[in-house]
Amino acid sequence: MTKSAKEEKEKMDISRSDCESDSSDSSSDSESSDNESSSSELSEVVLDVSYHLADEKAISLKKEYICHMCGSMSTDLIATASSDFSASLYDIDGLKNIRKFQGHTETITNIRFHSNDPHQLITSSTDGTIRFWDTRKAGKSILTFKDDSADTKRLKPFLSFDISKSGHFVCAGTELFDGDAFLVFGDVRNGKVLGGYWESHSDDITQVSFHPLLSDNVASGSSDGLINIYDLSNETEDDALINSLNTESHVDKLSWYMIGGAHKGISCILDTVDVQLWLQDGAAPTNTFPRETLSQNSGWRPDDCYLVNIHQDESGELLFLSGSSTKDSEHLALFQLKDGNLVVESELPGNKQRVRCSWYNTKDKSLITAGENGILSLWRPGAESSNNKSSKVFIIVKFRLEVDSDLTNV
Repeated sequence: MTKSAKEEKEKMDISRSDCESDSSDSSSDSESSDNESSSSELSEVVLDVSYHLADEKAISLKKEYICHMCGSMSTDLIATASSDFSASLYDIDGLKNIRKFQGHTETITNIRFHSNDPHQLITSSTDGTIRFWDTRKAGKSILTFKDDSADTKRLKPFLSFDISKSGHFVCAGTELFDGDAFLVFGDVRNGKVLGGYWESHSDDITQVSFHPLLSDNVASGSSDGLINIYDLSNETEDDALINSLNTESHVDKLSWYMIGGAHKGISCILDTVDVQLWLQDGAAPTNTFPRETLSQNSGWRPDDCYLVNIHQDESGELLFLSGSSTKDSEHLALFQLKDGNLVVESELPGNKQRVRCSWYNTKDKSLITAGENGILSLWRPGAESSNNKSSKVFIIVKFRLEVDSDLTNV
């Protein structure tokens, strides 16, 4: 279930403590392995650097973190949602703050630009509202969508939402509410609730994503481990549910991606820091990558690795943004899928925080990240050097060789 902002911050503090503990354990292991030279050796991992940190800006002097982000290539603007329940608009050039939007009373759970109107920004919250904002002016939201149809008149807390390709409909996922998890449908032109589903998921609906081209097709991901795909042109929930993909773990993020020129792939990030790639009509994932894959190909400790997002560039390549967070360092890198394996495409040197969200600009291949230190970072392709040639980042990884006791007797 979604926690209050205070509980979220406490959770972050615990997470940082865990990272510090892991780092301390790592230091102890390193000292031990140094003293046992017969059972340890050094391994050098070389990571390409084809991106550089072009700009960065702290959003506030207060200890606020940025949890969600979206961008618009047509207006060259990005928008962020912060832990103080506010949303902010920035110009990509210079990361200049344009204005701030306030109105939510609890945690913002998602943020998107309207699919047909780049001047409309939309946010959802556990306060039970989805708010529409005019980015050209400050002030109150221009439309508020909510579902107060329950007998208790309490609002259903929204964890996720998306806007259809047509721009006419919103679909939102809720926390468990009176024992049910709801997909709520509404008309964004007037804010009216059109209906809902509540039989297909048994736990919080953490992700909702309309098909990029088909307005009647929508996918939902849940803490129950299922990714459900619906055809909303069918009248009943049973008929609308056309496939259910069982990830066997909590779904943190999902998105559609193109395969062979058609949006028929679904990528998802699980709470276990595993990646799964599916076909929308598949019975099993086409690819599964555990966090150990990230560790092996980057030189990072498995327990320190995390996944931020999965993007797709204009050529169709999937880009997996991943990081490693310890007490002493914050690493960030883009991975690509090559020959069935995740390999590092580029290290992003200069990262200063655990990254929570990102946006990829397919026009110029730039990347914007934000996270727990409240820093916006703009990364551009090309190494930052006088001759603009790719440089290298060298990471020394110390690991212990485990010798099978049976082999010592041979």
